Amino acid sequence: MQSVTFANVTVPTNNTYTFQMPAITQAILDSGAVNVYYKGSQPTDTWYPLPQYYYYNGGLVWLILPDITLGQTTLSNVGITAEATTYRFDIIAAK
Repeated sequence: MQSVTFANVTVPTNNTYTFQMPAITQAILDSGAVNVYYKGSQPTDTWYPLPQYYYYNGGLVWLILPDITLGQTTLSNVGITAEATTYRFDIIAAK
């Protein structure tokens, strides 16, 4: 397993954010897995799996992972502007 972390990422309101990850190869797409976790701006060691639903400044933030393709993943934000978040992608090859 390979973990890739991106810190302080804010996905724009009603928009997407693409993460470039060369570790997502065709072999991973064909028979591996990509698990995505997040932790917010509050100091914590706890990681939570996507999808991410929470209230921020009185509105709902909904972050989902609609697309995993060769060398990249895309997150989608449906809702208000989200806070800066740290994301971890665990890329797992088939055995």
